[in-house]
Amino acid sequence: MKKRTLLAVSIATIGLLACGSDNTNSDPIGSTPGDPVVDFIYDFNTEEYNTSVIFSDYPKDEETFYELTSSYENLPSTFSEIKGWKLSGNNHSDDLFMGIKIPVVGLLSGILYKATLTVDIVTNISKNCIGIGGAPGESVYVKLAATKDEPINELDNDMYRLNIDIGNQSQSGTEGLVVGNVANSIECGADEVYEKKTLSMSQSIDVLSDNDGKIWLTVGFDSGFEGNTEIFVTKLSANIVE
Repeated sequence: MKKRTLLAVSIATIGLLACGSDNTNSDPIGSTPGDPVVDFIYDFNTEEYNTSVIFSDYPKDEETFYELTSSYENLPSTFSEIKGWKLSGNNHSDDLFMGIKIPVVGLLSGILYKATLTVDIVTNISKNCIGIGGAPGESVYVKLAATKDEPINELDNDMYRLNIDIGNQSQSGTEGLVVGNVANSIECGADEVYEKKTLSMSQSIDVLSDNDGKIWLTVGFDSGFEGNTEIFVTKLSANIVE
């Protein structure tokens, strides 16, 4: 089985090391359909990859009121030389979801895989603060998902809802797990500091590849805090085992 060091990062893992697919939807670098273990590494400091943004759990045509914005840009403060995905929104519904999604190609078709995801985020949201509806840090839950179907919005009584099951706020779903929240280590009331935070699934998720050998990975933020949240995603890793 092959191993590869990607972008001068040494990663010790059993199986194959591979970069995620690029914007041409080509197979991941170094991977071959049928490899029993594949590690996909999406380092957003390097490129955008074939990433797209999705917001959900808000009323139709209310994007402006909810102040929904996203961009691929340099991070602020001490992380200014690093690029990542910025997601921002004002949670008027007490249930706003913000996320990014990436297609994984090059798998075998119709195979049940086990996926374990890890994400790096950068946050300046302090811990132990009080907010409307919930804490601005501890009540904004980080979720990681692996799905056969592309995550898209469906209308339900003029509300956008996800078509995949990631659970609601602090609850996990069948296709996505809560892995933590966006609070950093700085106590509420102190000066705001941007910190990197790494969060991982404690267990794998079963995901069936589609007829093209593709699955979808999602990083999401499910908010119970009725205010503005701005967060950065800098890296996503997925260990996928046949």
